Amino acid sequence: MFEPGAMRLSLVYATLQFRLVLTARTDIPSGQLLADMISAHASMPRDQQLAPPPETLGVVQAFPRMTPGQVLEIKGELQVPLAAVRPLQRNGASFMVPLVRLALVGEDDPTLPHLELGFVFTVGLAGEGPALAPLRLDAGPRQITGLAGREIEPARRTVLLALDPARATG
Repeated sequence: MFEPGAMRLSLVYATLQFRLVLTARTDIPSGQLLADMISAHASMPRDQQLAPPPETLGVVQAFPRMTPGQVLEIKGELQVPLAAVRPLQRNGASFMVPLVRLALVGEDDPTLPHLELGFVFTVGLAGEGPALAPLRLDAGPRQITGLAGREIEPARRTVLLALDPARATG
């Protein structure tokens, strides 16, 4: 479960606080949570926005080996320079549509399945419909609360390879 917290807009950065809660459904090797935040824009190719290679994401936190039913809570902060944001222009105003890109990458452990999960969430203000409203950039520095996150399900990547008996036995 991904929960965006507050978004702080300064003169230089957009900084998002978030919380991620993971529940293991199977044995999971220890690994790392990788993430970044970008601004969605129609001028960028879809794959560039929704399918980043894990090695391009920053390390948020390492996580321990988990057993079925075990719950892990991770709190983090992601930042994007405002100069890197491609704003959307609407009625003379500038807006940002934050995309949070997450990957869980397990360490190679021959006794556990290989783990690589990827998720992309859009962040914005909840409205009356299912879509989220973008965040206004040109209203000066401030903190935006009441944010919601929605997963972009077609961007989900799941690689959970079963044990390789030859590899597991050495």
